[in-house]
Amino acid sequence: WLFLLYKWVVWGPFLRRAQRVVACSREMKQIVIDKYHVDQQRVVVIDNAVGEGFFSSVPRRAVHQPLRVLSIGRLASQKRLERLITAMAGMEIPASLTIAGDGEDRETLESMVRRLGLRNVTFVGKKGDSEMQELHRTHDVFAIVSDREGMPLAVLEAMASGLPVVATDVEGLR
Repeated sequence: WLFLLYKWVVWGPFLRRAQRVVACSREMKQIVIDKYHVDQQRVVVIDNAVGEGFFSSVPRRAVHQPLRVLSIGRLASQKRLERLITAMAGMEIPASLTIAGDGEDRETLESMVRRLGLRNVTFVGKKGDSEMQELHRTHDVFAIVSDREGMPLAVLEAMASGLPVVATDVEGLR
């Protein structure tokens, strides 16, 4: 509730006074206009860009056994990683989940994995570009289960590497 109050009292007025507001997608631009009442002439879109190292020229041919699922991002409540962990507990095919990233919910999520007795979920922490590129090469599918997103760079990087993406049907991921 404190964050919502902050957005209403501080963030909205701040955006309305700005000369320009940069949004990372057309959907995000519309949110800034509709939710924060920023003049559309002052909102510009600069799409996220992916570094060349993420693009793969090697076609994907095989799926690993067990299936290797990858999730990269900030470990925070908005990302809803508990959904993905719960899904791993109910998988009917052999599968493993690698979670790369760090954040305020890491301990809670690791505790959930231990509580569920999962041995197929691994937390690898925050990674640099070359390490993320290697994760893309060694996994079969990228999963993102957020409640809301802008235009996540992690998804664009996964797509650039040829990694199939499974995502929740929310703005910023469609």
